[in-house]
Amino acid sequence: MAKVMNTHTTTDIKNVPAIETERLILRQLNVEDADDMYEYASNSRVTRYMAWDAHLSIEQTIFYLLTVEEAYKKRELLDWAVTLKSNKKMIGTCGFTFWNEMHQYTELGYVISHKFQRQGYATECSRALLKLAFTKMDCHRVEAVCFPENTASIKLLEKLNMQKEGLLRSRLLKNGTHHNLYMYALLR
Repeated sequence: MAKVMNTHTTTDIKNVPAIETERLILRQLNVEDADDMYEYASNSRVTRYMAWDAHLSIEQTIFYLLTVEEAYKKRELLDWAVTLKSNKKMIGTCGFTFWNEMHQYTELGYVISHKFQRQGYATECSRALLKLAFTKMDCHRVEAVCFPENTASIKLLEKLNMQKEGLLRSRLLKNGTHHNLYMYALLR
């Protein structure tokens, strides 16, 4: 079960509060995460089902993290570093790709390093963010999309009790090809 470490108003959520779960600490990303992030973000097995391509250099990862730090300052990003409590290693990210406060919905996204997949970490961090969305962000609906070929993500979304609502045809353009995505959602 997730525990929000401080009490937050809806506006304070945009400050990306630290969240503690049984095995993880979810916190803001920073440039010191570059080596850990590059370790998985440069792996095409990890990024094949992401909207973004594998990082080609550590400099690309550093540039991305500097961009993230600026987005945090502007309160434009709701993305967390997924770190192990045991050794503070950053093993992925989990967050909301967008948040529509007026219509009370958000979209959940996650990526976990290949070395730490299939150990329940994506489920654990996603459950924490679902709780945050429904209790602190006043969301009525949380969505998630995934490639139809991404069976691991489909199993995760179903484990989170998200319902498959349909196929979004040619929703994502990646590497010059339009890809279909499944839409999943969970209502409060």
